Amino acid sequence: MMVIPTENRGSAFASRLILICGAAVIGFGLLGMLGWLLELPILASVRAEYFPLMPPAALSFVLLGTAMLLCSTAPTHRFNRAFCAIAVFLVSL
Repeated sequence: MMVIPTENRGSAFASRLILICGAAVIGFGLLGMLGWLLELPILASVRAEYFPLMPPAALSFVLLGTAMLLCSTAPTHRFNRAFCAIAVFLVSL
């Protein structure tokens, strides 16, 4: 097991938390899109009596989750910055 120096433990925890949250957002978006593609609204909603996640919202989840992952792993990479900016712009339309 790798021992993390004391001053970097908070930073390592925050990095892992960002990766987990980004992956969860992508997972929820993909699950919502899969529910619509398979015509199973239970996959696109939390419970059967709730409204399902609409396809544009599911696509927004996937775009923003991917942007979160890319910006957290390599924020200085030119492609990552461009993708993040375009994803946020498209979602805001």
